Amino acid sequence: TRITQIWKLLKVALNMPSHFRNFASNAILMNLSGMPMAQVPRYLGKAAMDIKNKGRYWRIAQKLGVTESTFSARELYRINRDLLDLEARMSGPLSIASVKNILGKIGEFGGDRYQDLESLSKTAMIMYSMRHQGMSAEEAGRHAQKWLFDYSLVPKSVRAARNIPLGVPFITFYYKVLPRVLETLIKTPWRLVPYIAIPHLMVKLFASMNDIDEDDVKKLQEAMPSWLNDKGNAFLLPYKDDAGRWQAVDFGYVLPWSMFQDVLQNTAKGEFSDAVKASGIFGGPLGNIATAITTNRDAFTGREIIKAGTPPAEKAASILLYTYEMAMPTMITNMGFGGKIIDAINEDLEANSALGKEVLTPGQATARLFGVNVYPYDPERSRGKNIEQMRKEIQDIRTYHKQEIQDVISDRGSEEDKAERIDNITKRMAERIQKKAAEIEQYSEESEVPESLTTQ
Repeated sequence: TRITQIWKLLKVALNMPSHFRNFASNAILMNLSGMPMAQVPRYLGKAAMDIKNKGRYWRIAQKLGVTESTFSARELYRINRDLLDLEARMSGPLSIASVKNILGKIGEFGGDRYQDLESLSKTAMIMYSMRHQGMSAEEAGRHAQKWLFDYSLVPKSVRAARNIPLGVPFITFYYKVLPRVLETLIKTPWRLVPYIAIPHLMVKLFASMNDIDEDDVKKLQEAMPSWLNDKGNAFLLPYKDDAGRWQAVDFGYVLPWSMFQDVLQNTAKGEFSDAVKASGIFGGPLGNIATAITTNRDAFTGREIIKAGTPPAEKAASILLYTYEMAMPTMITNMGFGGKIIDAINEDLEANSALGKEVLTPGQATARLFGVNVYPYDPERSRGKNIEQMRKEIQDIRTYHKQEIQDVISDRGSEEDKAERIDNITKRMAERIQKKAAEIEQYSEESEVPESLTTQ
């Protein structure tokens, strides 16, 4: 339990991008609850002033216990500050106790700020509900807890699953948000339309600003790195970056239902292992690291953790680095703002882009600090990699079925029976290869980017 809570503290409360993403996700939930999106920033501002002045709505929120039912209060590791202060005073300024005390203050600060944003959103909902929806204080409080969640009210099974290191660390959010998404789908589906329409509107904007057909924009989208395009929530920015690369933004990070969308998409495609990953099952600190090391693939980007041919000593270093990145706040790792901004400052952007290395611009790196991941890409290069990966899948199919044939040959049985089984395996292999070859041909046509849209 403590391991998972500390991990959440590091990956959420002490990770600034998570603050912004959660805040944006809460704004969407406020909109789905019935608050017009135009009113959301207005009431967040009003709520901030009310909290600052210890006004009526903040006092109501406190009385109703909104600060005690937040994610921060219920799922993050809470530090005994009094004990740490006492140990530090007794041990001296350079002691381990003093270091623990400093780290405790940092952890407490991150958790408190995360809780402040959660409380701000709930106070804004209470204020709007009482002023515009005719609710009493108690009704408004229940309404805010319903849509922005009371993390204290969960079954024992959910509480257990969110705490064990091999469980589902963020199951409470999924458990709470699913009924709200279903309620919106059934009762007020029009509230989801703007979010579903964003990628389509961005296609039209891109086509308009670049004076091209929408079909050409879709080809450019198909040429994105497959791991990004498969998510279904990435859209193109209508302009290139400083290195002449097109840019994609994944806004799925702030959509409350993105996990369910990913699970359904992967299940529909028969990619059940990816569906399990998307669901967050075994998504705790130990499960994530064990799965990644076993598969040699990062669960989020699909990148290889250890490249083929890496010397043994460097393999160990790669595993340690990956474990560090999985444990620490993402913003200070190579994959987050810290690593990306260092590369952006020190690396030659144009030279690296020419070599196919994805070095971000300073602006793209800075955006990561605020929870916005911008992915620059060369469509021809990423399209080539996608096709190469699909061709590798054909080779994997051959390898799998050849092993099946070898197993049949080494089995006991009549030669006639073996011949029949081998014939069936060969037919299945041919069918799968033919299907994959057709997919490659179709993809090659759908992703052939017009010369006017290349990065050259």
